[in-house]
Amino acid sequence: AALVVIRTIISYFLNKEIGPVDVPNK
Repeated sequence: AALVVIRTIISYFLNKEIGPVDVPNK
């Protein structure tokens, strides 16, 4: 479950820098 959180955080930062990226909807 921790892996999902890490992916979410990474996707969040990527979203702030690049734009709409693969963001897991939980």
